[in-house]
Amino acid sequence: MIKLMPETRSDSLVFIALVCTVAICEEFLYRGFAYAAIFRAANNSVTIALVGSSALFALAHSYQGRQGLLNTFILGLVFAACRAWTASLLPSMLAHLAVDLMAGFLIPRGLKAAVQAGEVGSAANIC
Repeated sequence: MIKLMPETRSDSLVFIALVCTVAICEEFLYRGFAYAAIFRAANNSVTIALVGSSALFALAHSYQGRQGLLNTFILGLVFAACRAWTASLLPSMLAHLAVDLMAGFLIPRGLKAAVQAGEVGSAANIC
């Protein structure tokens, strides 16, 4: 159905490893490095660091289209706010991991159920 989502047990194990890597690396890159660099360049402005790091995060996900870009920007703001509030990357890493795991395991099941129930024309329209 959705070619990138896990379907078998071995797919799931690889997907979990990938999601863990992505959550750690993207949080270090966007909420660690980019946030800190923008914060310093903007004379310690938390607002500019939040928006700037979230914009970079969204741009990196622009392959998801306009709606994905907007959703990723908003999610980036949430992750950056967690980082700013806690002064730690761990909460945003865990939140990022949770979001990606839900996307990989719950959303495809919901789409499959919708296709089978006739609520969506076909899986080809979604993929």
